[in-house]
Order: sequence, then structure tokens, then C-alpha cells
Amino acid sequence: MALEGELDIVKVCPDCGLEMPVKVCSSGAGYYIGQVCDQCGPWNRLSLKYYKTWTEADALLKSGEWQKRDTEYHKWPMKIVKLNKKGEL
Repeated sequence: MALEGELDIVKVCPDCGLEMPVKVCSSGAGYYIGQVCDQCGPWNRLSLKYYKTWTEADALLKSGEWQKRDTEYHKWPMKIVKLNKKGEL
């Protein structure tokens, strides 16, 4: 279970200063619990899972019964690597 007070999140966009509340967001993969800056765009996906419907994600957000994604592996800056044709580093 994840509650907003328990999350290590940025509450204000560092680029423009607008507040970024935790809310249901959407992407091509589905709906997720995260943050989007209204001016700068998507900021953070907090939920481990993507959900099929907005209603499902919203109900889980309101109840606090959603699983927080491990944030250790997606901290910036991300290292970009180039793979060869065999898919190897």
C-alpha cells in the first residue's frame, strides 16, 4: 500500500515551479498513478503496474491500495547504451 505522505516525490516541477499532485495519468501502456506537470509534461510514474481503465487506477489511488514502484532503478540521469545487431552490449 502506498500513501502520498509515504512517497519520496517532487511536489513542484523543478523546471517551471508548478505543483505536480499525485494523480491518475495515461500513456500508450495504460493508466498509472504518477505525476504530470501541466506545463512541462509527464514527470514520474509512481505505481508499479499499469491499469486497464482510468476507473480502476482512480479507485486504487483513492483507497491507497496500489503498489509503489521501486524508484532506485529509474533515477536520473539514465545511462543509454548501444546494442550490437545481436542485442549485446
